[in-house]
Amino acid sequence: VAPFNREIQKFNPDEWAELFQDTGARYVVMVTKHHDGVLLWPSEHTTPHRENYRANRDLVGDLTTAVRARDMKMGFYYSGGLDWSFNETPITNRELVYDTIVQTPEFIEYVDLHWRELIDKYQADVIWNDIGYPLNAPLQELLAYYYNTIPDGVVNDRFGQVTSKDLPEDEEVVKNPETGHSDFTTPEYSSYNRIVEKKWEANRGIGFSFGYNRIEGPDSYLSAEEAVRLFVDIVSKNGNLLLNVGPMPDGTIPELQVKCLQGLGAWLKINGEAMFDTQPWETADGKTAAGIPVRFTQKEDTLYATLLDTPDEEQISLKALKASPQTVIQLLGHDSPLNWQQNGNDIEVSLPASLITAPAHVLKINPAPVLGH
Repeated sequence: VAPFNREIQKFNPDEWAELFQDTGARYVVMVTKHHDGVLLWPSEHTTPHRENYRANRDLVGDLTTAVRARDMKMGFYYSGGLDWSFNETPITNRELVYDTIVQTPEFIEYVDLHWRELIDKYQADVIWNDIGYPLNAPLQELLAYYYNTIPDGVVNDRFGQVTSKDLPEDEEVVKNPETGHSDFTTPEYSSYNRIVEKKWEANRGIGFSFGYNRIEGPDSYLSAEEAVRLFVDIVSKNGNLLLNVGPMPDGTIPELQVKCLQGLGAWLKINGEAMFDTQPWETADGKTAAGIPVRFTQKEDTLYATLLDTPDEEQISLKALKASPQTVIQLLGHDSPLNWQQNGNDIEVSLPASLITAPAHVLKINPAPVLGH
């Protein structure tokens, strides 16, 4: 902890917040305590099993101030089940992830006090627990306290008071066993292949690690193009993307991670209206006659059809869509409406000759067409 506390004096929360804002983020979720048990805020309640086991700087408060100054929401991740300062049992299989959740009365009081501290001191917009929660913890009282304090706050699905016996045998996505209340689900390094009615949030690192891993190189990280296509696919199915940033010891974000975020942000500056404040349409997936995947979102009477590649031809055909004669089709980033015609069950659209290569291109169609057959 001592080397960590020396390095964090260099951390610049405004640089982080500015990068997140430029990426297009609407909210930030900060790790306040991971499984190692180190606290990243000056809590009044520290582990009795380690001395000086917390940051000597209010990292949570500093980043919260910087994020909210840029009109983003602030949430907090907290490992409320695992804490290796209380239980050092090595985790050698998935079952032990849940069977090493600390169950002692001492720990139950400890995590409850921490959550209430984060709620009261920092006004958490999101409380994001991980793994699970002690079986005998007064969870319903905690959640009631949270909603009474932050009426529009939201809670993730990892407060399950579970053991390994609650692990599902078959999983559509990789997520923790869920019991009780949650506002959204959190598939990890995985995603749904269909529209899901309940709000969900895919979470993953830019690389293969939740944190900085110095052996990860370019092949381990999402490229900006991959991040754009991943985000588009998730949003079309009623999801959010929580993309983990793993900083180096001095708080700087590695260049390859920055490059990914900047590329995603540059795309969203042009095409963000097709992603933010939208809803899933009747179907998430479509394709062009040439086989380019398409993802759909809607906003009031407008349909956004996002092509997940750059077409080779200047004319594309959107399969199984029927538009009214009054329909106007625009390519986001271009001012003039596009020429189009209905050809049976398909819409044929003429694209600009100057179309640049991009991870995805968005057609704005108003009024929204209907599905053809």
